[in-house]
Amino acid sequence: MPYQFTVDGKEVNIDIDLRELGNTSSVLSIAPEVPIEFEVNGRKLNAKVVPLNGHAMEAIEMARVSRSNHEPNSVPYRKLSNRIAMLEMTHGMRIDGEPPLLEPAIEYRGKLIMEMEIDTEFRAFFAAMTAARRKLTHGLATVYKDGVYLLVTMRELAEGKGEQPIMFPFQANNFLPAI
Repeated sequence: MPYQFTVDGKEVNIDIDLRELGNTSSVLSIAPEVPIEFEVNGRKLNAKVVPLNGHAMEAIEMARVSRSNHEPNSVPYRKLSNRIAMLEMTHGMRIDGEPPLLEPAIEYRGKLIMEMEIDTEFRAFFAAMTAARRKLTHGLATVYKDGVYLLVTMRELAEGKGEQPIMFPFQANNFLPAI
C-alpha cells in the first residue's frame, strides 16, 4: 500500500506491505476485563475495565465526524472532544450494580463520573482506567489518538537514523476485499 506523509518538511513516500502488520500483533493473555476500585463522593465502587467494542467505536466515530465540522478551538469542537473522552470512559467499563440494559448503564456511568471530585476522585479513577487499559492491549500495534486508531509499523526513513514508527489510519478497504 503506498503511503505519503511529511517528515521535517520533506515529503516521504513509502510502500507498506500490510502483511508485515501481522508481525506487530499480540494476543491478550488475560481475561478481557481488569477490575478497578474507585470512589464517587467518598463511596467506594468496583468496576471492570473492558476493551471498547464495535458499538463503542461507532459512537466515538460519530462524535469524531461531528467534531470535524467545527474549527479546532471552537466551543462545539471542545464540547465534542469532551464527549469523545466521556464515551471512551463510559463504554470502557462495567460497574458492579449498574442497570442491566446498555443505554441506562452508559448514562449511569457518565453520571457517576460527573459526580467525582475532579482533583482527587477523578484523577485516581482516570489513572486506574489508564493502567487497566494498558493491561488489555492486544491485536495489531496501534496508537489511539483523538478518537482514531492508527496502525503502527517501523521503517528506516533516513539512512543511519534507525527505524522510526510510522502511524497511518486504518482503512477497511486496505484489508477487506470489495464486494
